[in-house]
Amino acid sequence: MDALLEKFLDERHQQVMSQFAVVREELRQTNEKLDIQSGRLRQVETDVAVLKAQETESRRGFGKIGAAIGSLIAGATYWWTQR
Repeated sequence: MDALLEKFLDERHQQVMSQFAVVREELRQTNEKLDIQSGRLRQVETDVAVLKAQETESRRGFGKIGAAIGSLIAGATYWWTQR
C-alpha cells in the first residue's frame, strides 16, 4: 500500500475513533440523566400510590365516623321516643 494512502487512512481512522469517543461519552451522560429521571419518576409514582392508599383509609375512616354518628342519632331518637 502506498505510504501516503496509509497515512491518510490512519489519520481518518483516528478522527473517526475520536468522534466515536465523543459520541460514547455523550451517550453515557444521557443515560445517566435518564436514570436520574427514572428514579425521580419511580419516587413520584410511589408517593402517588401512598397518597391514594391514605385517601382510601381516610374515606373508610369517614364512613366509620358517619356510621357511628348515625347510630348515635338513632339511639338518641329511640331513647327520646321511649320517654
